[in-house]
Amino acid sequence: MFDSIHFFLITAVLLVIAVFDLKYKKIPNRYVIMTAVLSLLNVIPGLVSSDTTPLHILAGVVAGAFVLLPAYILTGKSFGAGDVKIFMALGISLGAVHLIYCVGASMAGAFIYYLVRKKSAGGSIAMAPFVLFSYILISCPGI
Repeated sequence: MFDSIHFFLITAVLLVIAVFDLKYKKIPNRYVIMTAVLSLLNVIPGLVSSDTTPLHILAGVVAGAFVLLPAYILTGKSFGAGDVKIFMALGISLGAVHLIYCVGASMAGAFIYYLVRKKSAGGSIAMAPFVLFSYILISCPGI
């Protein structure tokens, strides 16, 4: 049951982030912090019961940084720091493997959107809606 509540809360925060990113092309740190806190709350029962280790949590965070920081640096910051931070926050509860799936699905969705759009709208693409969709696909209970 707790997983369903966590899923709903994270999805709600990611929805707010997606709307904000679409409108302002920015992800406020307060929403990243909310995501990180909710992710930590989700893994606490696993830490207590020894189903999850601190190394598992750290691996998720590091995977987010390791995979996405180069994209942030190499793209001239067109891939935003907020995107990197939101993936790192999600990595706390998703773990490294599921985070990589989430990143891959997000990137694939954004790339397909970019190809369909063909730069007609100009500017950068808001990544948060793709993160939201990918998170739902990766962690939705019952799928």
